[in-house]
Amino acid sequence: MLQCINSKEGVGPMRSAGTLVASAALVAALMCGSQGVWASEPTVKPVSTLQAERAIVCWPLGLVDDENAAELALIANEVFARVDSVLEVDPDSTGSAQLMCEEATNASQAGIIAGSRSGITVSLPPEKWRGTGRWAGSRHLLALEYSRVVLGRTSTGEYSPKVAFSDGIVNASADLAYPGQADFPFRCPHLVCAGLLMLDCLRLPSTGQPWFYVFVVGESFCRFLAEEHGGQVLVELDRALRLAGDANRAFMGVFGSSLDELEEDWRSMLRGSVLEERDRTRALMLGRAVRDLSMSIWPSWMDMGSLAEVISLDSPSLVRQSVQRFYDVCNAPVRYRFGSWIENLS
Repeated sequence: MLQCINSKEGVGPMRSAGTLVASAALVAALMCGSQGVWASEPTVKPVSTLQAERAIVCWPLGLVDDENAAELALIANEVFARVDSVLEVDPDSTGSAQLMCEEATNASQAGIIAGSRSGITVSLPPEKWRGTGRWAGSRHLLALEYSRVVLGRTSTGEYSPKVAFSDGIVNASADLAYPGQADFPFRCPHLVCAGLLMLDCLRLPSTGQPWFYVFVVGESFCRFLAEEHGGQVLVELDRALRLAGDANRAFMGVFGSSLDELEEDWRSMLRGSVLEERDRTRALMLGRAVRDLSMSIWPSWMDMGSLAEVISLDSPSLVRQSVQRFYDVCNAPVRYRFGSWIENLS
């Protein structure tokens, strides 16, 4: 039997935190096998737990040090509160959320954050689970995956295979909670889509398009809807998409307008967002990068210094690393493409 022991004392600045926690002792039951040979049940590793307000951080005994767990819990609580505010949901309706810390067993799993109704899983190599100062740059990704937790707990049913807006909804939620903190090219979704529009390459998300194209275009479209109607419409749209199974019917039910009408409003907004020459230049470069990547072509035309300047980064090397990481993920095996990588964990 696995038992978690939580304390009511605070950890650092965290209110009503479970400090902790030692791990619970786990007794492996022995059973008698055939021919009098004793066999053991599969051993389950003891788990340590730290609860701080609504964040419950769990990890196999010995994997994570207390400072790292406390920092993750503190930042997670901030993320939860901000996403709840953006989506206009009552925290009591979602409750606590578990963050399960795992040891990455191979390079493809390292840096993955995955959220679902049950909570959030974070996978890192063992050496990156120790020490503090790792989580400040991961708020946007935690917000994205926590949005999946919220929507999973406030909606019922599954998405139709034909629906491609679900990732746009969670990306929009994270972007509204932490604007400008996403990795390239998701940092400027409206500018990316304005550039795609000028290149005549802008289409609403569909299941036949590259996943990152679906992410960034869906994010811009869903963020536009939230900016016009409030963040709560993202929750309403998620429910409608799960129940209706037909995108146009879902959008009509939530907004009283057809998908075509909403798309035209969105395109008008994008055209109006790039009136100045500098914004047009930035939009074209970002749109061209996403267009080329969506065709699986390495953007050899891209001058890193120029790209760093137009997307307001100080260091061309950061852009190069970001683009290379993004390109690597695009070309990773399919089973790993839909994970999220964590910035600034080296």
